[in-house]
Amino acid sequence: MHPTLAFVGQMATRWRQTGAIMPSGAALSRTMAAAVGTLPPGSSVLELGPGTGVFTRELLRAFPGHPVLAVEDNPVFVRQLEHSTPGAQIIPGCASRLGELLALHGNPQIGTVVSGIPLLSLDPALSQAILAAVVKVLPPGARFVQFTYSQLLWKRLAVPGLRPLRHRRVWRNLPPAVVMPFERI
Repeated sequence: MHPTLAFVGQMATRWRQTGAIMPSGAALSRTMAAAVGTLPPGSSVLELGPGTGVFTRELLRAFPGHPVLAVEDNPVFVRQLEHSTPGAQIIPGCASRLGELLALHGNPQIGTVVSGIPLLSLDPALSQAILAAVVKVLPPGARFVQFTYSQLLWKRLAVPGLRPLRHRRVWRNLPPAVVMPFERI
C-alpha cells in the first residue's frame, strides 16, 4: 500500500494516535535530523512513532554509521515500515515501554531519540509515561527531538530530566510545525 494511502486510512480510523492531517514533509524531516546534532560513535538513533517512515528514511540518510531503531505501535504502519525502510530495525510496541523493548533487542546504546508521536493528542498519562521512558533510556547530554503543531499547548506537558534547547519553526510543512530539541540533564 502506498504510504500516503496508509496514512490517510490510519488518520481516519485512529486520529488520536496519528495526530496529523498529512504525512510530515521533507523540510520537517531534514530539520528533525539536523536538530539531533552529533552522535557518539557506535550509538543508535531511536525513533518513536515513525508512522509512514518519512523521518526514518531521513535519519538513515543523515546518520549512515548509526543503527536506526524505530518503535511503532500501529500494526498497519509496522507492516509498511518493514517493507519501505529496510535499513531500519522496526520494533513493534508502545513507546511507554522503551526499557522493556530495548532489553529485548540487546540494550543498544542510544545516542538520540527522535519522536513523531503526537503527544498532545494522547491521554496525558500515556504522554507522561512516554516522556519518562525517554528520560530513562537517554544518556545525559544526549538529545530528544520532538515536533509539534502547537508549541503553546505543548508547554502543558512536564518534561522532567530534559532541558529545552532553541526550537525552530518549519513553515515548509503542511501544517507548519515546530521542532523542539531537548537535552537530557
